Amino acid sequence: MKGIYLTGPNQFSLQELDEPVPGKKDVLIKVRMAGICGSDLHLLRGRNPFAAYPLVPGHEYMGEVLKAPKNSGLRRGEKVTAFPEVGCGKCPACKEGRLVHCPEFKFVGVRVPGGCFCEKLVVPRRRVIKLPRRMKDEEGAMVEPTAVAVHAVQEDVRCRPVVGSCDQGILEYAAPFDLLHDLLAYIRVGILVSEELVHADEHQPGQLADLESEPLPLERGM
Repeated sequence: MKGIYLTGPNQFSLQELDEPVPGKKDVLIKVRMAGICGSDLHLLRGRNPFAAYPLVPGHEYMGEVLKAPKNSGLRRGEKVTAFPEVGCGKCPACKEGRLVHCPEFKFVGVRVPGGCFCEKLVVPRRRVIKLPRRMKDEEGAMVEPTAVAVHAVQEDVRCRPVVGSCDQGILEYAAPFDLLHDLLAYIRVGILVSEELVHADEHQPGQLADLESEPLPLERGM
């Protein structure tokens, strides 16, 4: 199969890779759509200190099941995505679902094999997430970054500064994730945040743009 192989900073090529062989508890997935995360660009440019070159990058994707373990709840042809974080599974942080705080935390496509910039990959069943049958491929590839934005909104983490003015009705964003985060924040609380609010102690009345809409439950907006 073909895949993007990154051997070091600014050194990548499209190569023939070995076909992945699933274990008894693994799911074999055919990648149908993948997104490029900002962290993938950091890998390319050598700006990720945790990178374990050589590697196949990528973690935002959706695909279809080619093979799944028996009694796994998955069938051939079903749409899936996968959770890209890996922990030891035994420490208190892992047991509470906070893998990022695990002493052995690793990220797929950075320090763990299994990046999605290839035709097929193998993922442990416990990290595979089944997607709705009617979900579009491009929507499925957005599940992981959207989950990150949802978590940020739920934890009341403020988005990065935006450039523009709410009272002019125009907002320019530094990155797609900023736009996604603000969209979810609006769905959640019914407001958008202007750049002036980055300095909360300096804000003046009128810097919150109320779009005259009742806040929607997050799941309705999704």
